[in-house]
Amino acid sequence: FVLRLAQTVSHRGDRRAGVRNDQDTFGAITSLELAAVQAPTLLVQGDVDTDVPPSYSDYAKSQVPDSRLIVVPQGGHLAAFTGPEAGSVQQEVVSFLRRDH
Repeated sequence: FVLRLAQTVSHRGDRRAGVRNDQDTFGAITSLELAAVQAPTLLVQGDVDTDVPPSYSDYAKSQVPDSRLIVVPQGGHLAAFTGPEAGSVQQEVVSFLRRDH
């Protein structure tokens, strides 16, 4: 499962053109307007993620109202699905989704 999941976010193989498109599109974005987010937001970040640096999640947390950040120690880009912390992270995600907002 994890290897198949990793292939969907890989910059290699079949996904290469999509990743290049993402990079071009994201490069054109000048503002994310994160302060305008009105939904409760849960951010999950692996602290050794090399695809999305932890500073991005720190910034999002500082800008998105009613947001919560889970930092997964020694977690990579798929921290919610891999490693020893995955089960507890998944439980926190489910708990967050089930709570009354």
